[in-house]
Amino acid sequence: MNESSAKPPLPVFRGMHGKQIDAKNRIGIPGPFRALLPAEAPETVILAIGIDPSAEYLEAWTAAGWERVLEDVARLADPIERRAMERGYVAQAVECKLDGQGRIVIPPYYRQWAGLDADVLWIGGGNLMELWAKSRYEAQQRTLRQNAFQVYLNNRGHFRG
Repeated sequence: MNESSAKPPLPVFRGMHGKQIDAKNRIGIPGPFRALLPAEAPETVILAIGIDPSAEYLEAWTAAGWERVLEDVARLADPIERRAMERGYVAQAVECKLDGQGRIVIPPYYRQWAGLDADVLWIGGGNLMELWAKSRYEAQQRTLRQNAFQVYLNNRGHFRG
């Protein structure tokens, strides 16, 4: 790939930020995350139902990040796998626009599916953001850490830290 066709790197979202959903289903994107939204589409976030079937959370992607997901899905060689991803993941995404105060409206189906009540955690997930009901994240935190530790143990030579 030559430099003119190289895509800019995606932002890296880190940390956990607590927020509240208001009565109109609006939630603010944390300032540190909002600052990483790309200049070409700072008002657009794509919400998708989290791909991990063991947890009920939402993923929030920048427009550029979601475009890369779509490209990756389109490049799947097996048409059955490609269609599975289109139906089971891509079709469940929705575009949300930020308002002037940096908030998005969580559509009711997505809010209900993820169990988002008043207290929500925004979790930095590398190239994407995750939205969790605070109570669900806290209930799963030990399992999530155990799973990460097992991956680390299984791949010690891979990690340089």
